[in-house]
Amino acid sequence: LFSFAQHTEIKEVANNITDFSLDNYGNLYAISGNSLSKFNSNGEKLSSFTRFEWGEISSINVQNPMKIMVFYQESGIILFLDENLNPLSEEINLFDNQYNTISLAAYSTANKIYLFDPTNQDLILMDFYFREISRTHIPFSNFNPTQIYTIKESFIAMVENVKKIYRFFRYMLILFTAIYFVYALLSKTGIFAIN
Repeated sequence: LFSFAQHTEIKEVANNITDFSLDNYGNLYAISGNSLSKFNSNGEKLSSFTRFEWGEISSINVQNPMKIMVFYQESGIILFLDENLNPLSEEINLFDNQYNTISLAAYSTANKIYLFDPTNQDLILMDFYFREISRTHIPFSNFNPTQIYTIKESFIAMVENVKKIYRFFRYMLILFTAIYFVYALLSKTGIFAIN
């Protein structure tokens, strides 16, 4: 990331970046409010995407750089973008589909979408046509994850805070506790490290 920061185009937006992600090709995707920018490994801006009417971007998933998922929690919108950050299809409106309290969304490698409903403490798995495949209740009181990651098709991780990482294997839930953690997703090797 430090080599990215040396490039002028990244310096211009660096102060406003709220989150970022790297794809398999070393491209950096930076969220700044309601804008998403893509930079190559040399720090040159390749493309950008902005939608003011949906509010700020809550999260992105660049696991598949040809099908990037963008989630807007405030407006309940999920949108898929191509490698040039152009919309691939119409947006999915969670509110229109009666999913009014979704706080997290993640895209899996098999065209499935994970949603977290904090009101009912449910992890919901949807297919790409937005049909519900499964719903798993999370049996922890006051569970309030802030991030969700799809590692492999049958493995996701939800981060509540710096002390707890919850790992989900399809129908089994295991709780891991750590004082400090750093997550590293090395896409080429499939390693997920917790220190």
